[in-house]
Amino acid sequence: MKKPVARLVIKDLIVGDGVKQELLLTQQKTSLLETKISLKDSIIFTLESKNKGFSLMLDAKDEQLSISKDLNHKLKSDLKKSRFQTKLVGTLGIASFIGLILILK
Repeated sequence: MKKPVARLVIKDLIVGDGVKQELLLTQQKTSLLETKISLKDSIIFTLESKNKGFSLMLDAKDEQLSISKDLNHKLKSDLKKSRFQTKLVGTLGIASFIGLILILK
């Protein structure tokens, strides 16, 4: 082989080796990026699952609060009725006692 042709062949071989190394590095980088994307997707899925769980917990707490408010309102209403009945019974008891005294005189 002639010297200029040999130089071109050597140059092409060196460039080819560099391209092979670059291809290998690019493939490794692609693999790492795919792993990174997979991990990000996994983290996103986990966070979305936690978010759904928190939303369900908030809904349950809202429902409990609503039930608690309803029970509180009902208990207040029942307490008012009970106090009225107690006053009514006391008033009727006093009136009966006075009526009995008047009848016995």
